[in-house]
Amino acid sequence: MTAATSAAPGRGRRALVLIVWLLAVLAGVAVISRTQFSADLSAFLPASPDARQRVLIEQLQSGVASRTLMLGIEGGRDAAQRADVSRALGKAMRSSGLFEQVQNGDTSDWQEAGTFVFDHRYHLSPDVTPERFSEAGLRDAIVDTLSMLGTPAGNLVRPLFERDPTGETQRIAEALIPASSPRTENGVWVSRTVPRAMLL
Repeated sequence: MTAATSAAPGRGRRALVLIVWLLAVLAGVAVISRTQFSADLSAFLPASPDARQRVLIEQLQSGVASRTLMLGIEGGRDAAQRADVSRALGKAMRSSGLFEQVQNGDTSDWQEAGTFVFDHRYHLSPDVTPERFSEAGLRDAIVDTLSMLGTPAGNLVRPLFERDPTGETQRIAEALIPASSPRTENGVWVSRTVPRAMLL
């Protein structure tokens, strides 16, 4: 038997394997092209839902949950670099105009909101009542604000004291702080379990 005749069965076998492999790939392409994919989570809910489940299904299909995108930024040298990337990505997403809201815990763009709150503090404060502007009410409010100056929050209160002696801006800010919020590191939201910056 010569080398040429022994190579022929090997080539035939390779050709057969290649043809079978190509047929399998084509079959896979055909299946995938005809498959309908859906990200609709309501498919996992009961077929005949009760009223609560119908509301949930409706929200999953067309509510806020269906339009919410959560991003995680991993890798990089450290948390500071992930925070920088999160801020840059958040800024780019906000300026693109393609997103209604982009939240990542970064409050650097809130200057305008803070100015609005300060300018309208007497309209917005939950503590403003006619009694608040009586002699006793003003005295109590100013004493409360003065007592804040000796606390760690005093550095935040001090610049506003002359323009807001009753501390209404601080009261509004306290009311706006959520009871629970995402963990923050380097000024942006991060995962509690893994090194990851988060955006919504």
